[in-house]
Amino acid sequence: QEAASARHFCGRGPGRMPTVHVAVGRDEATFLTIFNKEPLEADVQLEEGRNIEWVKNRAIDQLWPKVGFCHGVAALSSLKTFNAATGDEIAEGDRAEDGMHIVLAQEPPPAGGEDADASSKNRSASPAASPPTVAPS
Repeated sequence: QEAASARHFCGRGPGRMPTVHVAVGRDEATFLTIFNKEPLEADVQLEEGRNIEWVKNRAIDQLWPKVGFCHGVAALSSLKTFNAATGDEIAEGDRAEDGMHIVLAQEPPPAGGEDADASSKNRSASPAASPPTVAPS
């Protein structure tokens, strides 16, 4: 009974858990923080009453193995949280909602989520959309 009510708390019907999509930003400052050229994304199943900080931490649980160095968790934890659609920063204490798309990054994503969803088919091919290259020293 309790599990069933958790599935229905957003009125989405049986069998579907509310989900928040999390993507790591593709800006240069974020690249220099996590040193990952591949798009990083996670879908977090949302439990009732959880906040953005909880979602961020569950996303980091999924993403850190894809960050290729030993301090990946610390690097991902240092990123700010932004609304993918507006580019506005979200306070970690704010309540998370089903269907949200958030971006973990150092710099705000462009409004409209253009750079937020790295798997988007309409993603810009401009050089700014690609991760920067780091010249060997």
